[in-house]
Amino acid sequence: MKWVLGIDDANRSEIIGSQWLAGVLMPKDKLNELSKLKGLNDSKLMTRKKRFEIYDWIKANARFYT
Repeated sequence: MKWVLGIDDANRSEIIGSQWLAGVLMPKDKLNELSKLKGLNDSKLMTRKKRFEIYDWIKANARFYT
């Protein structure tokens, strides 16, 4: 089985502020399914409901997430 690892970060400020990191490890065959989810391009443009829908999908399909 082949795996895909995705890592991203977000912060409030380069100098001061919070730093957030996230990582997801999932089977490569799930990547096509994930890419078909509508609204996945930019989380800043998603509704809160949509973010939680995608989060639930990741929890159900990923081997590891943080």
